[in-house]
Amino acid sequence: MKLTQKTFILMFICLALAACSSPTQKRDKFMSRGKDLEQKKDYIRARLEYKNAVQVDPKCVECYRRLANVDLALKDYRGAYAAFSRAVEIDPGRMDIQLALGKLLYLGRAGKKAEEKARLVLKNQPDNRKARILLAMALSIQKGREKEALEILEKCRKQAPKEPDAYILAARIMASHGDLDGALNLLNQGIEKCPDKKPFLSTLLAVYSAGQEWDKAIDTAKEIAAFTPENPSIYITLAHLYEKKGDMAGAQAQWKKAMDVSKDSPGVILSYVQFLVRNKRIEEARELLEFNLKKDPSNLDYRITLARLLTTTGKGKKGLALLDEVKAKDLKTPERLALMRERARINLALGRPDKAGSIIDEILKENPKDAEALFMQARLALMEKDGTRAVSSLRTLLKDSPNNTTYMLMLAQAYVLNKEFKLAEDQLKRAIKIKPADERLRMALVKTYLAENDLETARMVLADALKANPKSAILYDLDGWVKWFSKDMDGAKASFQRAMELAPKSLIPYRDMASILARSGEPAQAEKALKKAVSEHPGAMGPKILLATFYEQTGKPAKAIAIYEALLKSHPGEPLLMNNLAYLYAETSKDPETLSKAMTLVDGAMKRIQGAPTLLDTKAWVLFKQGKSTEALDLINQALTKAGDHPTLLYHKGVILAALGKKDEARMVLNKAIKEKRPFPERRRTEELLKRLP
Repeated sequence: MKLTQKTFILMFICLALAACSSPTQKRDKFMSRGKDLEQKKDYIRARLEYKNAVQVDPKCVECYRRLANVDLALKDYRGAYAAFSRAVEIDPGRMDIQLALGKLLYLGRAGKKAEEKARLVLKNQPDNRKARILLAMALSIQKGREKEALEILEKCRKQAPKEPDAYILAARIMASHGDLDGALNLLNQGIEKCPDKKPFLSTLLAVYSAGQEWDKAIDTAKEIAAFTPENPSIYITLAHLYEKKGDMAGAQAQWKKAMDVSKDSPGVILSYVQFLVRNKRIEEARELLEFNLKKDPSNLDYRITLARLLTTTGKGKKGLALLDEVKAKDLKTPERLALMRERARINLALGRPDKAGSIIDEILKENPKDAEALFMQARLALMEKDGTRAVSSLRTLLKDSPNNTTYMLMLAQAYVLNKEFKLAEDQLKRAIKIKPADERLRMALVKTYLAENDLETARMVLADALKANPKSAILYDLDGWVKWFSKDMDGAKASFQRAMELAPKSLIPYRDMASILARSGEPAQAEKALKKAVSEHPGAMGPKILLATFYEQTGKPAKAIAIYEALLKSHPGEPLLMNNLAYLYAETSKDPETLSKAMTLVDGAMKRIQGAPTLLDTKAWVLFKQGKSTEALDLINQALTKAGDHPTLLYHKGVILAALGKKDEARMVLNKAIKEKRPFPERRRTEELLKRLP
């Protein structure tokens, strides 16, 4: 009995001792395993071990530091920020962690808070060079404090002339303010003084690219590639540089290298698809996506990109069918939401607001702050002229992105719908301060004044806009209309002429110039002047297109067709000519063979230019004339989604709806068309159709 009592006491003492020492031992064991996994770059499992260590010892500063470093490796910046913050709460004297926290604040563009951290470290460690560099970084992202940052960096270079960071950061600041020569001089100084050129190369590349010195940028990128030959991103960079230089063969060769090195990784393939689309190689892009989707049917990115491409080339139904093959219930939440967003986008493009709206509502029910869904909801509300709902969605978006000028532009449009013109003006003026060169914002401001019938202010704003954007064809075209509304015929003609010079392959300025010439009251003199321009410039395409458009708008389509047919012989494959001729064939003939020729022409143009509203409209009109009204309606809706409520497009939609027996919808659309102040060729036909509708 005595032995049993002694044994029990001994066991109790051992257990008590074990209990006292076990938390530290457990923590150290977790930390040891975490360090081992971190060295092997198994960051996810390392994070788990460090989290276990923190649970055992919530006041372990080193545990939090390690956890933050792993979060950084996993690009979980919020997690890293939380871990570093907890560490300095426990031990504010850890200047290394205060510095790390400051760098994170800088990355999050919190310049003032990053500055506070840098100054805190410098107060305790006046010679800490890293803190001084952080201070310069923090100042560089605060408006008006770039000079202070450059002065600090100059002192850093004097103290440590062989350290590259002060040269690189100063060069970036100078380049961001347009001083490319100063940035290059500083980088070259650094390269001369520092033992290793490698840290300078990426900044050197950025400066050469900003200055459009493509050959030097390419040479620099090749140097980087020599150091990292297995990194596909540098070959993608080289491909972009060759593309900007205009050397498509060089770009193609770099894309091949990128795909070879990456072993045809999906990310590289999708980037290559974007290159093909940018360069109007639509069929190649489609075939590549179809080939890779066949190899990997579960790849949602391939499927979504292909669906989007099909939609932009007028095949939205095929795009939807491709997405409908996926069983959403088998997907993880982020993938499922991505699929739903794409389905909503395509339904919007197809002009199916009800279907798009129900999908958007479903997304927002699951995630009320889903930015893409809110953006689509706002677009849908604007399309349906529901200004109040659009305002609500856009205000939510602007809370998280207060400087997003696209959101501001849409919010201003919503205010105009609500007749809140002052709010629209204020929103646009604020957006213009952020992006003064954005022509969309200035156009919207002009249109706001036009909506208020304030022609004088509209003209003044346009004059300022053209000073800021002297090569904007769209602004000159709008200026033409504003002057025409102001009864300044000569000024209108001059503005449309300038628009045609700046954008010789755009249909809009030709159409608008022809429109005012046809209504000039002296069409014979206008025709004579246009013919003279053609004879004086026999090799130029522009005057001939303008004359053809003039004939089209003055009821002489046969003459317009003759001009386009002759032009296509000398300019085969030109999308503008193919589109215009296809439209005229559809307008003037019911003959199946002629309509078939029209379809071949517009399909050919669409292979070269994807998703252009004018091409979608022409194809819709050809389909309608072939008796395929349902298909035509899908395409005309896509055109209206892209181009807005253009009266010609609205007339076409009204005709198609009437043919489908949708009389009420047709009447609503046609009424919208005749409210347009600008003249358009189909106005008389629009009014006649409205009278005929019961």
